[in-house]
Amino acid sequence: MDLIKLIILLLKANPMPLGRLLVQLCRSPIDLLHMPDDTLMELVRKALSIGVKANPRRLILPIGLPGSGKSTFAQNLRKEIVALDNGTRIKICSTDDFFMHNEEYRFNPQKLTENHALNYQTFALAVADGIDVIVIDNTNLRASHREIYIRLARAFGYEIETPVIGEFTATACEAYAARNVHGVPLVGIQRMASSVEV
Repeated sequence: MDLIKLIILLLKANPMPLGRLLVQLCRSPIDLLHMPDDTLMELVRKALSIGVKANPRRLILPIGLPGSGKSTFAQNLRKEIVALDNGTRIKICSTDDFFMHNEEYRFNPQKLTENHALNYQTFALAVADGIDVIVIDNTNLRASHREIYIRLARAFGYEIETPVIGEFTATACEAYAARNVHGVPLVGIQRMASSVEV
């Protein structure tokens, strides 16, 4: 059975809160980043067997360069949702959070893979908790970077949005290099702009 069929089954299943069900169904500490599709589908089948329903929710992966306004977009969205006061829950997942030490951003390239994995697990727990809106506040420039998030979210019935934030022009790169809070130099931003997959 493929993931599309599982999504249909999930949407037809009897409703119950997800909680941390996915985590509870795993025999060992959860590592969804490297979980094979077959294992993921088996967990979803187990969830279905005890009556889990995944109501349509939203996963938002803003695509943009450092300094383009992705974090501002995410924070404004949070404010809008909180202002509605209708019980909608939002979670912003950012790899940058794992580089923070005593409220100071300290990028360490040796920790990049590990911190991306930690961010993914934070996202996976948000999916397991049935958070209504999840925002992945990374650059999300490459399709392969987005796909690991999309795959799990789709399995649980999330609608996927990939808004493009800012531009990828030479002028925009110069502006972003001047204002990004993480000190990514112009040459780095230009390299990222040349590899974007929208």
